[in-house]
Amino acid sequence: MKLDSSDTFTCEMSGRLFALSVKKGYDSVDFVDKLMHSELAQHLYKKEQSPMWLGEAYLMSTLETECSINRGASYDIDMMEWAGWIFKYWSIAYPDDTPMNIYIQAPIQKLKNMYIGLHVMSPDVQIQDIKELFYKN
Repeated sequence: MKLDSSDTFTCEMSGRLFALSVKKGYDSVDFVDKLMHSELAQHLYKKEQSPMWLGEAYLMSTLETECSINRGASYDIDMMEWAGWIFKYWSIAYPDDTPMNIYIQAPIQKLKNMYIGLHVMSPDVQIQDIKELFYKN
């Protein structure tokens, strides 16, 4: 799939939101779990992209208002930025997948374990590999 400039921006914004969680010292598993279960995610991870234009600090503030995120073990910032990017790309490429559906197929712990091999592939191949692994299990 070819992204337009608006899609590219929103993928980058999602990546920066995930990276900000590391900078704030949030537990990565707790952050992603709460984000993907949040009302905010219902707006962020769909084709309409208006909330992404508000910036990662505003988005984080909105999430922090919606729920309490635990501090704790943070994953590598590059991996988290990639995970945020791929979650947004996934929501564009597969618009019928809800944030929860994406997260069920790609929990952050799985992405962490797959990062080294996946992040160098095209995003379409990354998602296909994740989906294939999910449906095999």
